[in-house]
Amino acid sequence: MKEIRTNLTAIYTQIRDVAHYRGLLVALTYYSLSYSSAAAEQGALLLNSVITSVTTAFGGKVADGFTAFEMPSTAFGGDPCAAGLLIKLPDGTCNIHPSPAGHLLLAQAIENVVGVLPPK
Repeated sequence: MKEIRTNLTAIYTQIRDVAHYRGLLVALTYYSLSYSSAAAEQGALLLNSVITSVTTAFGGKVADGFTAFEMPSTAFGGDPCAAGLLIKLPDGTCNIHPSPAGHLLLAQAIENVVGVLPPK
């Protein structure tokens, strides 16, 4: 987690101190690949705690991707793959990337933090 903290700090430093961007920064926390596995949940929560602490230290806001996937996954035994939130592979398993339905949930989590932006 130290490397993630270091890298995220370097990114935000470039944005704030080099580019002098003063607008809103928003980070999205990670979802768990299994809400029925304590290890998977704890790994995601640990990563999310780093994302949250560094982002807020730079004046940013954090959207909750973890909870966005947790709620619908609960109806499927804690499995975001079975809930249709991850991209299905031909063998019936899922990869780690969100499906279109998963993307919508994550976008909603961001909108919950920043509000709905008008189309350009």
